[in-house]
Amino acid sequence: DDETLWRHAIEITPPNTQTEGALGNALAHRGRLDEAIAHFHKGIAISPESGLFNNLALTYAQQERLDDAIAEYRRAIELEPDASSFHANLAEALARQKKFTESQQEYDRALELDPRNAIAHCGLSRLMVFEGKIEEARTELRRAIRLDPRYIVAHNNLGGTYLEAGEFRQSIPFFETALAIDPNYVTARMNLGRAYAGLGNRERALAELRQALKLDPNRADAQEELDKLLGVGTKPSP
Repeated sequence: DDETLWRHAIEITPPNTQTEGALGNALAHRGRLDEAIAHFHKGIAISPESGLFNNLALTYAQQERLDDAIAEYRRAIELEPDASSFHANLAEALARQKKFTESQQEYDRALELDPRNAIAHCGLSRLMVFEGKIEEARTELRRAIRLDPRYIVAHNNLGGTYLEAGEFRQSIPFFETALAIDPNYVTARMNLGRAYAGLGNRERALAELRQALKLDPNRADAQEELDKLLGVGTKPSP
């Protein structure tokens, strides 16, 4: 596998950023984040390249170490200021810290550098939802989908704007499209269950929520939705 390949490469070649970074990526993909971080740091010590700082930041973000992630994204941008993807990644981390003004500035910069950055359009839509600009958010999500028709997050989030508005039937095709692309996309599976619950189709809702939990037993939000549907924890009427 790729982890074994890159470990072997490190053993037989002089220290270099490519092998340390590649092994870091392989470990991060497997969820071994602390090990990945160690190899990104080793690569940076050899040569401080922008891609290594970006990947280190992505890994910190997975650990919810958002201050560390933001610092590393800024280092990546210092080295490569015209990288649209770095600005979009920084914008997402800032949004997660509820620093919405700074986040929008970074999304705007990302799209100025690359108007075809689907991730930036999708991220910008989340800020618009927060501001209550639902139609504008849907426009950004449709742009993201036109740019990348297989972008499952955009399909799911577009469905989510209808789901949260109580427009359950309108939301379903977007979740189904996301799941046609990736049947293991837990968030879309859970949202599909929520949509069927909203329509009163209890049997289908239960099936989707149970499948979501089968895919990821640790999804507390899916468990909460299932419990709500089953009446778990609710007190009987007097």
